[in-house]
Amino acid sequence: MKNQILHISTQGVDIDTNVNTWALPEGAIARFGKGEVKDLAFSPDGKYLAVGTWVGVWWYDLSTWSPIALWETERGAIAKIAFSPNGKRLFIFNGDKIIKVYDVPTGDCVSQVKLPYGTSLVDFSAINQHFTTSDMNFSVVYVWCADTCEKIAELSIEPEITLEKRRYKVRPLCFSPDGQRLAHATPVDTKGTADFISVWDMNTFEPIASIRDYTTQIDTLAFSPCGKFLAVGDASGTLKEWDIINGSLTDNQIETSSDYPDRIQIIPSYTTSGQLRAACGSSSKIAVWNVEDSEKIDAFEYGWYIRSYNFLNGTHLAVRDPLKVWIENSSDRGVRLLGHSSISVLPTFSPDGKTLVSEDGGSAMCWDISEKKWQRRIYDKKRSISQVYFSPEGSMHARGNVWNTNTGIVWNVETDEVLATFTEPDTRLIASASAPTTGACAFGDLEGNCYVFDGKEPLKILSGHTGAIQSIAFSADGEQLACTSEEGSAYVWDVASGQQVATLSTTWRIDTNLYIGDANQLQRRLKILKNTSRPSTPGRVKTIVFSPSRDVIAGGKSLEIRLWDAATHEVRLAILLPTGCTQPYALAFTPCGRYLASGSWWDGTEKVSIRLWDVANGENVATLWSHSTDVEYLAFSPDGTLLASGSFDGTILLWDLKPYLNT
Repeated sequence: MKNQILHISTQGVDIDTNVNTWALPEGAIARFGKGEVKDLAFSPDGKYLAVGTWVGVWWYDLSTWSPIALWETERGAIAKIAFSPNGKRLFIFNGDKIIKVYDVPTGDCVSQVKLPYGTSLVDFSAINQHFTTSDMNFSVVYVWCADTCEKIAELSIEPEITLEKRRYKVRPLCFSPDGQRLAHATPVDTKGTADFISVWDMNTFEPIASIRDYTTQIDTLAFSPCGKFLAVGDASGTLKEWDIINGSLTDNQIETSSDYPDRIQIIPSYTTSGQLRAACGSSSKIAVWNVEDSEKIDAFEYGWYIRSYNFLNGTHLAVRDPLKVWIENSSDRGVRLLGHSSISVLPTFSPDGKTLVSEDGGSAMCWDISEKKWQRRIYDKKRSISQVYFSPEGSMHARGNVWNTNTGIVWNVETDEVLATFTEPDTRLIASASAPTTGACAFGDLEGNCYVFDGKEPLKILSGHTGAIQSIAFSADGEQLACTSEEGSAYVWDVASGQQVATLSTTWRIDTNLYIGDANQLQRRLKILKNTSRPSTPGRVKTIVFSPSRDVIAGGKSLEIRLWDAATHEVRLAILLPTGCTQPYALAFTPCGRYLASGSWWDGTEKVSIRLWDVANGENVATLWSHSTDVEYLAFSPDGTLLASGSFDGTILLWDLKPYLNT
């Protein structure tokens, strides 16, 4: 599909301004949220901001702060983006390690290449014809031709360092504005606790300078317009400027300021006239400094550590998380661009089916279903919202924690009435559920305990699991509770008495006639089961749900969906999933109970699948190709015609199921 920059390359064309309907997968009718931000890039003229997300690349017009286009949605999973200095090309690097080079005026992809295993970071030259990548240990830098995506040089670093496991951290690459020099950081020890900087001549591909004065990691690099000076920000919060030609340190350096008592990150950038500036970010604010004069130019509130950034010419700064933009001399200071959540969303429909509510980083977002638009944000200064649900009477309730405590709390969102609290200083609450008809709710902790509430005081403590609680589900009438834990147990409890009434089988070894589904997976499973030496160990059930009709309980295992009879608690079916469909930990029954929807985690496919199953026979009646990464939550509308899927990508997709299901 050809990309277009709306309002630029489509002058005079009637554009759909509701971004929630842009570039949807087949079968979806809306997308709520724009996706978690992975990288940012200003166009060289400063008019636009490109935002790389799990969904694709969003284009923002900075004169209006409005999104105007969405590119590269076929795969999404954007990892890094950059403009060529002339603004005519946009380079996109995705999570599959594919680099695509786009012609900006036409929106066409002019070349692409899949990078070899171990490639870690991408940057782009200023002469608009080359880009570079580095390997996972930063011992080799590869230079590629942008027109053909052919590798033209390998710059080897000596000595080569192999980092210890889990020591991997991206190091920066940086080109001089004229494209004649390349600087990059490389670890000097196996623990990755200190770096050195190499500078290369891009005509001869020979090293011309090396800076080995650092005892900590390098975070940021920036060349001056003349290419003579290199500004370096390190992990200690110090900025230094080096004269590359003479190999000496200049007087331009700043250290951690007393204005920032916690760890800060320093991001250097040169103005077009060569003035060195720095953005200093802490967990509460960001300040922009003129380094030469030690003058603070501006500051704005932030609220978290910077996770990605772009600083153009010392005048345009974009940072996330959250996504905020600062432009020098603009009346809008630190503008926040909404919709780019970095938190997985948990959708819940209102009883009338008109509103969808999702969790968003401790607050809740309400979406209008018919208009396919955002309604309002629910935020509580005292409490963090984990999930919003509706009582049997239709009141909106929230479950969560008192900020910065382990106190679990349930309250009425509209009246602010506290309905239940639970305080246990040594216990972390990690799972929760609510009864659809009685209004009771339950919390699970790391120790394997489940706490059930009926309103004001703890009603029952259900103990028996020996590992962290993974999932909790009430039966439709609220009389029973199913609970799974990390060590593999799955129990059913009587809520009134607090007694365990059944143990659900989670082992690999069940009657082979109960396995159905993908033929290849079935053959593999039967071959494993014939090996009598393999122990019948329990398999972890990460998600468990009751059918609304209370006749079936469904559980999600790594490679199968297991169905138990809710009356006898015996295994009914074990649905084996096809290749590319794993971890079906998002499960939801239709209100009629005839169908079960399952999500999946990403496993090499272009998009992640959502599958609809006939509960009676385990038939896969429909497959929806949905998000670019893991589907973690599913919810049906009260009439069963709509399905909401919440993903790790930070968005919710809304699906019309009338063409697929006879509900």
